Amino acid sequence: MTETVLGIPTIRPQTHVTVQTYADHLRKHGHEGTTILVADDAPAGANSVLTAGLAEVAQASPGLDLAYLGPEEKAAYLSGLEAEVPGAGRLLQPGYGGNRNWLLLATLGRHLVSVDDDVHPYGLLRDRPRTPGLILEGGFVAQAGLDRARTVDFDLLGAFGAMLGRPVAEVLAAWEARGTPLAVGSHLRDANVDLTLNQALRPLQPAAVALVPAQAAPRGRIGLTQAFLSGDPDLDAQELVWAFHRWGDGRILQGRTPVRFVVDQHRPCVLDHDFRLTAAVLGLDNTEGTIPFIPTRLRFEDYLLRLYSRHQGFHVGYPDVVQTHLRAMAGRNNTVRDLVIEGLATLMKQMINAGLRETGPLAFRFDARPALADAGLRDLWARLVAPLETLPDGGRAGQRSPYWHFYQALVREEALDLHDPGPFIARARVQLLAAYQDLRAAMALWPRIQARAWRVPLRPRHLPAARSAYSRVS
Repeated sequence: MTETVLGIPTIRPQTHVTVQTYADHLRKHGHEGTTILVADDAPAGANSVLTAGLAEVAQASPGLDLAYLGPEEKAAYLSGLEAEVPGAGRLLQPGYGGNRNWLLLATLGRHLVSVDDDVHPYGLLRDRPRTPGLILEGGFVAQAGLDRARTVDFDLLGAFGAMLGRPVAEVLAAWEARGTPLAVGSHLRDANVDLTLNQALRPLQPAAVALVPAQAAPRGRIGLTQAFLSGDPDLDAQELVWAFHRWGDGRILQGRTPVRFVVDQHRPCVLDHDFRLTAAVLGLDNTEGTIPFIPTRLRFEDYLLRLYSRHQGFHVGYPDVVQTHLRAMAGRNNTVRDLVIEGLATLMKQMINAGLRETGPLAFRFDARPALADAGLRDLWARLVAPLETLPDGGRAGQRSPYWHFYQALVREEALDLHDPGPFIARARVQLLAAYQDLRAAMALWPRIQARAWRVPLRPRHLPAARSAYSRVS
């Protein structure tokens, strides 16, 4: 039976609290022998609080196998890797995608269940009349109304393990034998989101996610599993601006919203591909390796997985699991900058889709010359500067407005010229073309990086009183 590792990528010093929560969860559901691997993105010398907290968790949790991959362990491995694969560090640089790629290397030959450091092992559910035919249904509830929601515990590893890496036919037969046939389809459809670009169309609307019917290939396997999510809404910066207009609370512009998402119904299913994939709670069959996350600061590190899910014979499973994401705002404290970053990320996704030429088992191949029209950059500039035309002109009331301060910061930090898009277009073009070429180069390196990791395994540091599952497998 393939070993499963629970991986938690983080940069927060308080993540030992999440680790303790999942250690208790694993013990409750009979998974005491599971390794929890923490991949720490903190710079050298800035990780003492987390490592001290993890040591306390290890000592307080008999039988827990707790492993740590921090700046020292990464640096030691990278020096040898770079000697064999020059440039490998670009796929392992600090940031969302790079830190997750360390988890992929450390779990080669295993199943990886990756959980964000601000996720909790329960779902927020409520009892309401269900709309027939939906895979996911739910709505946003004010904090004061959460007492009417049920907190439901789900066996995350048990549910993922019943699907991940298994042939589709075997999974369908198992559910049929239980008397609860799985829904099967091509992909999911969400009227509130442009799933190709993962861009909100109607923010903060009740969820009504439907299945587009299709037959799953019986010889295919489930290579990715995904949990349904409740909790804090997954809002991008533009949605936060919309939410501020709706509620008028300046804290929203710092990423805080007065509502949480509660699930009314969720239906397990198997999909041919999935553009709703998120890395918040994700299972990956890493027994033979897999594609990397995008090493980027543009916050779309998991976008390649959505394209990868279209790989022939490869399917996505949603088991009976809801987890709750209560977002820590570390790294998300500059909504001004995020507004620009997310606009650039949307253009980058369009470039990736237009330039993709081949999907392989470990990497993608892209055109050398990406499609990037000035019209898209000009539209982004226009969307950024348009609200500035309606702001107060410096009157006392306007100066106290969070919205006024928000857009004044946007002009200042991004050096936006309100009348000439040329400087912004030039800077953005250079940034996007460089990011695209970095991605092409990274894709060429990843198979060599994984081949080296098979020969020279990456061994995390195991904390005191924890037995090493890695020594048994590597």
